[in-house]
Amino acid sequence: MPKTTDNNAVHTEDGVALLQMENQLAVPGDGCRSLDEEITSRRNLRNES
Repeated sequence: MPKTTDNNAVHTEDGVALLQMENQLAVPGDGCRSLDEEITSRRNLRNES
């Protein structure tokens, strides 16, 4: 049973942290860029490093 709870907690934490990061980075400079583009390009950067 504890494993399920742990997975959910980790999942939720990651999701929230990711959302906060996306919002922080997407809002300031690039008003004309779509959020989908932002997320896609950021995923690509992450995969390369």
